[in-house]
Parts: sequence; structure tokens; C-alpha cells
Amino acid sequence: MQIRKELGSTHRILCKQKPTELYLLNIHSRVMKEDLITLHGITPNKSKTLQFPHVPEEHLSHFVRGYFDGDGHIYKSGYLVCFVGGSEPFMQSLLNVFKDQGLNTRIVVTDTYYRVYVSGVNSVKEFAQWIYKDKNYYLKRKFDAFT
Repeated sequence: MQIRKELGSTHRILCKQKPTELYLLNIHSRVMKEDLITLHGITPNKSKTLQFPHVPEEHLSHFVRGYFDGDGHIYKSGYLVCFVGGSEPFMQSLLNVFKDQGLNTRIVVTDTYYRVYVSGVNSVKEFAQWIYKDKNYYLKRKFDAFT
């Protein structure tokens, strides 16, 4: 709902799955579509070709938090965070971002996707502190999983 408000949208929010609180906000904007393509290189069927964008350092934790909210998971043990994606260049860059943060991380490659893991009590704690510092927009259920 925060995103809808920020965008000034009056589009209806649909609830897809109650248990996971997955909500859907469809916005049909030719201007936004063109901006995503021309300014950010986002193309249809981007899953396998997506490149990690240039993100200024001061915004990097916010970008990673957004990606975590969409394609990340924290395991119940609390000592393992996982990201999944189909683009090797994107996932390798994400791995390097975590290494630059001093986190214990690794990548697992399968035939169809890549998983980047952050593991260990200290690394997961540092990861959470990093992505939630100065937070404005985030999924509460994912934030709560760290506490």
C-alpha cells in the first residue's frame, strides 16, 4: 500500500495468497514501461539476461532489500538467507556485493537458476542490519523473520 501511495495510484490492490500476504498492484503505464526499458535496460523475459544495475552506494542496501522482499528468503533457523535468480551475471554481482559487505556468502548453480546464500549467525545479523538501516519501504513479515 505504501508503493501505491508513493506512486499516487488509485489502482486496486489484489490479495493473491492470504498465508504469505502476497499482494498484487497492476499499474499500466506506457511512460513507466518506456523508462524501465530505456533507462534501466529491463526487457521482457529478463529472467536470464538481467544485468545488475549501477546503484549508488548510498542506495545499495535499499535495492538489495527490495530484491530480498521479492526473491529472497530467510530460513526458520535464522542462520541462512537465500536469493534466487535466473541471470548468472546478476547473481554473481549480488554475490560480490555481499562479499564487499564482508558477509559469508556462496553461490549454488543449477541447470535453470542460481542461488546466492548468506550464512552464519553473524553474517545474517549483519545482512539484516545493513538492508534495514534507514528503511522506509519493506515487507514487515520478512523484517519480522529476523527478530
